[in-house]
Amino acid sequence: MPSTDTHAPGTAEHRVNSEEMVWLPIAEAASRLKCDPGTIRRRFNNPNYTFKYERREVYGGVEYGIPKAELDAVDATGNAGHAAAGDARQPETMPSDAEHAPHGDAGHSQAHDHIASEWREDLLAQIEILIAENASLQEDKSHLRSMIDKLDEAHHEELGRLKSQLEESQFENKSKDAKIEVLEVQLSQLETELRETLRESEQRSTQLAHRIADLVQEVEQNRTRVYELAPLAKEVPRLQAAVEEREVGLIDAERELAQVRQIESGRLTGPIYRLLQKKVRR
Repeated sequence: MPSTDTHAPGTAEHRVNSEEMVWLPIAEAASRLKCDPGTIRRRFNNPNYTFKYERREVYGGVEYGIPKAELDAVDATGNAGHAAAGDARQPETMPSDAEHAPHGDAGHSQAHDHIASEWREDLLAQIEILIAENASLQEDKSHLRSMIDKLDEAHHEELGRLKSQLEESQFENKSKDAKIEVLEVQLSQLETELRETLRESEQRSTQLAHRIADLVQEVEQNRTRVYELAPLAKEVPRLQAAVEEREVGLIDAERELAQVRQIESGRLTGPIYRLLQKKVRR
């Protein structure tokens, strides 16, 4: 919110309601009152002036509160030297030009010196304000430089951090690219192995299909053979018994033949020889 500087008047009749104020920049107020800006400042600082001025700081400058009654009086009379407002270049207690008439040039010189003194005081006040504003600007400049240095330092830190992150990202990307290349080689090898496995599987499947076909054919042949041999199955026990009998007879014949050969070779003992001779005789 803008700050307002009010000048307390000397007497009760000088009080003016703030709602009756017209807030204007100093140049516009001087134009409305038909005086110079220095006069506006002097009236603000003069507690004995007929009207009470106010002052406030706003964004971009300073505004003065001029009583609406004084503005209306100036607009009505057409000059700033009316009785209600007083002379812009003289304090309220200063005598009129008619009272200075008997003194001649001395009175005029005294009034001129008084006006010059007021101008000098106003200029000194303006110089002090400018000096204070310059000091404030220097402080703001120093503060801005400090902020710029901090921002520059933060910018360099952020830039360094971003560069570090970029380098890490590039390194990670290179590592990922290398891994991707290795995976691509492995994938190519796996694809080759898979193709070879599929080819071998197809060959085995073909071989198995052929083998199955052969087995099916053999099964059909065996089934046909079984059907053909079914009538002979009943003769199997009889033929087996005959074969067993023949085998027993052959075993006995082989034994007797061996004994005969022993006899012929003369290697048999007396008792065994006599027994065989008995058998032969029988």
